[in-house]
Amino acid sequence: MDTQKASSPAAGDRPPQDPNVARSPSGASERDVGPAVSDAGHSAGATSLLEFMVRRVSGTVWTTDAELRFTSSFGGSLQELNLQPNEAVGKSLYEYFETTDEAFPAIEAHRRALAGEGVDFEIHWAGRHFQTRVEPLRGEAGEIIGCVGYSRDVTEHDQLVHALRASERQYRQLAESMTDYVFLADHQGTLQYVNRSAAECFGVPPTTLHGKHQHDLFPPDLVSFHLASIQRVVQSGAPIEVDEAIPLGPDTVWLNVRLIPLRDERGQVASVMGVCRDISDRRRAEETRRQAHQKLEREVKRRTADLRRANEQLQHEVEVRRQAENRLSIFERFAEAAGQIFWMADLDTRITYVNAFGCLLLGDRPDQIQGRSFLDFYGESERKRLETDVLPQVLADGKWTGETAISTPAGIHLEGLQHLFLVRDNQAGELRFATVVTDITSLRAAQEALRHSEERYRTLVEACPDAVVMFDPEPRVTFASQRALELYGVDAPTQLIGRRLDELIAEPERPRLRANLPGLLQEGTRRTVEYTLCRHDGTAFAGEISAAVVRDTQGRPLVLIAVIRDVTERRLVHEALEQERQNLWHMLRSSDHERQLISYEIHDGLAQELAGALLQLQSFEYQRDRNPERAQEAFEAGLAALRQAHFEARRLIGRVRPPILDEYGIDAALSHLVAEKSRTAEPRLEYECHVAFNRLAPILENTLYRIAQEALSNACKHSGSREVRMSLSQEGESVCLAIRDWGVGFDPQTVARQRFGLRGIQERTRMLGGQLTIDSEPGQGTWIRVVLPLLEREESTAEDA
Repeated sequence: MDTQKASSPAAGDRPPQDPNVARSPSGASERDVGPAVSDAGHSAGATSLLEFMVRRVSGTVWTTDAELRFTSSFGGSLQELNLQPNEAVGKSLYEYFETTDEAFPAIEAHRRALAGEGVDFEIHWAGRHFQTRVEPLRGEAGEIIGCVGYSRDVTEHDQLVHALRASERQYRQLAESMTDYVFLADHQGTLQYVNRSAAECFGVPPTTLHGKHQHDLFPPDLVSFHLASIQRVVQSGAPIEVDEAIPLGPDTVWLNVRLIPLRDERGQVASVMGVCRDISDRRRAEETRRQAHQKLEREVKRRTADLRRANEQLQHEVEVRRQAENRLSIFERFAEAAGQIFWMADLDTRITYVNAFGCLLLGDRPDQIQGRSFLDFYGESERKRLETDVLPQVLADGKWTGETAISTPAGIHLEGLQHLFLVRDNQAGELRFATVVTDITSLRAAQEALRHSEERYRTLVEACPDAVVMFDPEPRVTFASQRALELYGVDAPTQLIGRRLDELIAEPERPRLRANLPGLLQEGTRRTVEYTLCRHDGTAFAGEISAAVVRDTQGRPLVLIAVIRDVTERRLVHEALEQERQNLWHMLRSSDHERQLISYEIHDGLAQELAGALLQLQSFEYQRDRNPERAQEAFEAGLAALRQAHFEARRLIGRVRPPILDEYGIDAALSHLVAEKSRTAEPRLEYECHVAFNRLAPILENTLYRIAQEALSNACKHSGSREVRMSLSQEGESVCLAIRDWGVGFDPQTVARQRFGLRGIQERTRMLGGQLTIDSEPGQGTWIRVVLPLLEREESTAEDA
């Protein structure tokens, strides 16, 4: 026989009951059932009433006397045990269960009920699975005269759950074994499941993709196409099949995608399943065939064009040759008259021609220069550069342009801009080196001086941590430093140059700028004036501008120089400090309000009960010897007042920090919270817990409990939802608390600042370094998700507790 151990709530977790009232298994008191139920004889009226109750609920109800002998038994579950109503009357529990073991769960539970406890336990008996509740049965004077129990057969429910889980495992094994990519998505395109093959495409575990939206995985154009396809399946209720190209890393994968609608028990499309097959090889083969066909067509056209061009070339060759000879004659005359060095050399670098200006600069006659290597007119390092880098490049590319330094044996030194290229000798048809050298010695000296001056200025500007922008008198941008490009969010100076000054300022601030500009031009400088500036993408930021005017010799404005500083962080710090001050003020106000409410409740409840108990005990002391009967009544009244005061005290303690949170942890505390809310709240409340930890740090447990308490209170009070679900789960090194309703919803951006509930949740989450997500729209319900770092209670602390 397989049984589960009986359990009962902690004694302090439920308010004390009237000792004259016994509770039935359905939650009704014995006073509701009738006084006859508690009578030792169990009258016919009580029996009839119990039979009526059992017919209203599924299960079995029985009662026993103080010796644990059955005094009644009713209910539909008796048939599963081959028993008739009241057939077991007169038998003891030991006889029925054929055991003398006091630790047997049913015997132990009834013994604990005789001791005043309400006990829940599960038992497997006669091949069936039962969930059972046993409570003490009290007489009219409140004494325990037996037990009353209620049992419900959950065998079929267990079988259905087992079958459903087996079916789900088979489906998942099938999906995980497929090489095709399988996924499930809701109407909004959020992934609910992906198999291993699909996750491998993204290089992440499947669970990482669960909950991801299309926006998180694909480019915007594919997202729009995917969402339109999903909506098409949802609206038509029919599957569709498409081919599409998906970018995955550096590659593009072609997929054949089949979208299939999945329906719920009402026949509505609840989600969409996608089965994707990689058809990249097939598409590549098709593309290869298409490209080969196009290449063939191009080749035919090219060959035809080549033949036409060859014919045209033959017709023009004589004309081209004649024109070349004319150009050569013109070039020789031009070279001799030019103020640049011209020389030609064979491929062994021996000079075959040099013009008159070249002879003048090189300091020798033409016959003394011709036949020498032109490399002789360069220094050692320049000669090596020409031999190893320049000449191979000219032979490969046909030309080269660069700066060189010519140094002759006679001591002549000049800086030159050299153009070295290949020409063909028309007579011999051989290639030759042709060189044109321009003397840039004086130009180089002027450029070097200008470069040093500009470098000092640019270093100063670029080293400045603030943006520097120059404007002409229009005023339009003529220069922007690198910091200015970063500040305005552009990649190149051309995106700023030419823009007007007022275009860099936010629209509402432009009238003030235009009003200040004449004064700036007149005074010459303005310092630290704050404006709201506008970046290239239209976003605004806080800025501080200092400007100065540079004038020409006649005093007219020539250049306007502006130094712009981003003061957004300074403003944000001020705003954050103010927001923090407001939050602390609200938290102090809430704390004072809570203390005031507790003081009111102590004054109106606990203090009154204690005062009443004191008066009754004083009356007892006074009447004890004079009137014992009245003294006993006063004593009992005083005890009743003390019990109520004890209940009030525990209720107030639970409001500040429930004892169950310290004794059993967050899971038990949340279960208790849901149970307490279920007694009075309209919506149906559900709670699930999936965690691996045992206990957490007290501050984390208290924070989770307070957030759950506030969120459940808001959902029950404001949502209008018929159902509210709460879950506690562990996500790696974090703990996640989620509350979901399907009520009226709201816009989180429009919540009044005076509503401290959500602000309290936000502040508690922020103080523990967590993340809060509030997903709600009017008419769409509300989903609150809080993720906090996992702070488990230290072992020593847990043992001490």
